[in-house]
Amino acid sequence: MSLPSFSVRNSVLVNMLMLVLLAAGFIFAFTLQREMFPESRPDKLLVAAVYPGVQPEDVEKTVAVKIEEAVRSLEGIEKVESQIGEGICFVTLTIEQGVNNVDVLMQEVRNEVDAIQDLPDDVEEISLRKVVPQLPAIALAISGSTNERKLKDEAKNIRDDLLTLPGVSKVEINGTRIDEIYVDVIPDQLLKFDVL
Repeated sequence: MSLPSFSVRNSVLVNMLMLVLLAAGFIFAFTLQREMFPESRPDKLLVAAVYPGVQPEDVEKTVAVKIEEAVRSLEGIEKVESQIGEGICFVTLTIEQGVNNVDVLMQEVRNEVDAIQDLPDDVEEISLRKVVPQLPAIALAISGSTNERKLKDEAKNIRDDLLTLPGVSKVEINGTRIDEIYVDVIPDQLLKFDVL
């Protein structure tokens, strides 16, 4: 049996189905969430601990490893990574996609970190915050036949102009080299001024 012949024989059923589809379309058209920039939820939690004046190796052993062990087994944590420097460590917790309530997970992490008993007394208060990914709205490329210095200056001028616009909170310049100062030393002049 073909679809056209079924539709002709069951006109009431086909008309009812059409009305249901139209009604569902109108309902979804007015209730679907529409946004110019979609809301992005936090995908990571960052635990930061300050241990002033202590070498990175000691910060890792006495602070970072203990925080990692405390939070690694929590449900909803996909990955645990640490960055350690002199007197400070950052433990980044990647949240699994299936986690619905980040605030609940954040409170669980806070409880586990607060429950660590054998942290050194000199460790300052451990902070915990959400890391929300920032999605770029517009990318602008600047090119030209002039030198790199002028292009970089023009990029900075455009950045400053964009930051004056309402609703623009952050503008980043990427793809430029870091400025360097090169000093060409003349040995004879150094000897003249008794620098060597």
